[in-house]
Amino acid sequence: MDSSPAGGPSYETALLYLAVGLALLLVGPGTLSLDALLFGRRRDEAVHGSATAAP
Repeated sequence: MDSSPAGGPSYETALLYLAVGLALLLVGPGTLSLDALLFGRRRDEAVHGSATAAP
């Protein structure tokens, strides 16, 4: 059973992959995440303070 009309290509799977990919890009951890690219520092440095800050 195919959910696409008249046997045409189905777009639901492609939209699912796109949504998962965008979610991982926006909230994913690591140096390749959008958060790291925008802010240029790691999340734990922001929480615990900069490594270069004087005590």
